[in-house]
Amino acid sequence: MKKFGIIFFAFILFASCQKKDTNDNPNNNSSTENLLSSNSYIVDTSAVQGVTDNSITLLKSNTSLKPKTGDILIANPTLNNPFGFLRKVISVTENVSEIVCNTEQSNLNDAFAQLSFKTNYLDTFSSNQSFRTGAKFGVKFTDNLTIANGIKLNGEFFFNIPSVQIEYKRIKGSLAPEKILIQADFNTDGSTLEITNSSNTAIQVGPKIITDAELPLKIFIPIPVPTPVGIIIVRVPFVQKLVIKTLPINISGKAKWTTFPKISATLGAKYENSQWTNLSKLQIDASAMPLAKGDFAPSLSFNANVVFFTPEYSIAPYKVDFLKTFFSIPNTLDFTVQSGTPNYLLKYKTDVVGGIREEFFTAVKREFTITGNVITKTILEGNFSNTAPVLTTGSITSITSTSANSGGDIINNGGTPITARGVCWSTAQNPTISNSRTSDGAGNGSFISSITGLSNNTTYYVRAYATNSTETVYGNQVSFTTLQAGTSPSVTIGNQVWMSADLGVTNYRNGDVIPQITNDTLWINATYGAWCYFKNNPNNGKIYNYYAVIDTRGLAPLGWHIPSWTEVTTLANNLGGFSVAGGKLKTTTGWLSPNVGATNSSGFNGYSGGSRVGIYLNGWDDPFVYARYWTAPPFGDFVLVYNRADIGRTGGSSYKAGKTVRCIKD
Repeated sequence: MKKFGIIFFAFILFASCQKKDTNDNPNNNSSTENLLSSNSYIVDTSAVQGVTDNSITLLKSNTSLKPKTGDILIANPTLNNPFGFLRKVISVTENVSEIVCNTEQSNLNDAFAQLSFKTNYLDTFSSNQSFRTGAKFGVKFTDNLTIANGIKLNGEFFFNIPSVQIEYKRIKGSLAPEKILIQADFNTDGSTLEITNSSNTAIQVGPKIITDAELPLKIFIPIPVPTPVGIIIVRVPFVQKLVIKTLPINISGKAKWTTFPKISATLGAKYENSQWTNLSKLQIDASAMPLAKGDFAPSLSFNANVVFFTPEYSIAPYKVDFLKTFFSIPNTLDFTVQSGTPNYLLKYKTDVVGGIREEFFTAVKREFTITGNVITKTILEGNFSNTAPVLTTGSITSITSTSANSGGDIINNGGTPITARGVCWSTAQNPTISNSRTSDGAGNGSFISSITGLSNNTTYYVRAYATNSTETVYGNQVSFTTLQAGTSPSVTIGNQVWMSADLGVTNYRNGDVIPQITNDTLWINATYGAWCYFKNNPNNGKIYNYYAVIDTRGLAPLGWHIPSWTEVTTLANNLGGFSVAGGKLKTTTGWLSPNVGATNSSGFNGYSGGSRVGIYLNGWDDPFVYARYWTAPPFGDFVLVYNRADIGRTGGSSYKAGKTVRCIKD
């Protein structure tokens, strides 16, 4: 049987990476001619009918090759056989049209009498974008991914393999290779991870595999082989794979911290003088954000052991898993917080373990184990600083003649938990907690305070306060003046100041009493100002007829007046126009469903106070449906409705109708 009984007509040139610095040109190996073993044969790809893990079927019509037991068959990758093959024949059966070879995986040492190649694949893999694009890969933990009760992750891991080197050299007549080199560069540039545990109890979470995928860029090593019909390029495929595991995590209590788990590594081994040498080395460039004492339990007794990630990189010839070379790189953080010195200590540890199954290179069925590469680095160590809390005082809202609302926002607790907070006030400037004050809980963040027991028409000064283990500090000072007795609270909307509650006076501005009418007949016949409770129930608000609105003695308190339609138009424009302003005026409760558009974002507190309209003007509105507010002459009103988001206007009514009143400041 001739070594090349058929001319190799077709071979496919695969571009597997962005750039390669050697072996693109077959002449790169011209210093040492590559020679097949006497029992090795290159199979024309057109003759390959089918390939399984244990067999190869050849078409007799497309080959003159007569394989026998012990032969080694080599084929290049094709679309139907994407990895080609390098197989040793165990047995052969034939039929009229086919040759079926039962096979097992072979190796370079048996297939070639002499072989030399040296290849460096650059930019083989970068994870700056999503793996789904087919070229790059990254793992994101966003939107507070919850991995257990209380534990959340935010951040992103990147895994980059910028270069892979594969080298092989065997001289004719030798029984084993002179040199084998397998080496890959690896880094996690750009990675970040925030871990939060809101629970004060210890939590353990087991390991998880978050990715198990082949890398999109495959390596095809071109080996030029001289034959009687010329040089044929044999392409040996190597498939890269990356398995990413994260966790486990053991955490003893409340904590929050952010780490930048950046490492770089050389992963590899070299075979020379009949022995393997580990070439793997690591460098830790990890760091962490400064810690906040308030993110941990007050006892400062905390421990955590976190395996950020364990990437396992493997490279397998012909995608044969039992021939793969693999490297596993666990990255671990040991974290201690304590009351003693130092208060916190973060140690980062990484390692490389792995193995090279050398059968493909040396024909010897054994594995070279890679261990002993552990390195550790302290990335954060120190003591918490105890400083004064930082806070601001909230604006004053809902002012009445005897009360108002304020609050504060604690931006920073100063390194120790806030144990007390609230607002203090006085008629003198710079009030302290020795003056009147509220107590509004503990901890960071914003809070609302109710200031009560005030005198009407009086100016007060207010400051928020916060107390930690070090001291009590105060926010900025704000001031306000309470309303006259009987005046409703107010809210500023645009350049207008409106009452934020319905008017409830029972006297005109000059002091004269406004009559209260509860009898339906008297109400219908009245031609003078009057008021009543909605449905004559004192638990409801007051409504007035229009005679009271236009009475020259003045229904609105001093400094206020009944709004004109022009002022209502300004109000609507300040809130985005009539079509949406009603929803911004309505309260979110106290209305029938669906209460369309209601947000009360204006602070107007428009609720369905009820009205007295209908036949003979002694009928009552259905509760929770309308809010009708009188406007100044010319006669009219503006209306909010439960199933609309706009501001409406009644088409017709009567001076005898009963409606609520909202005043606007002069």
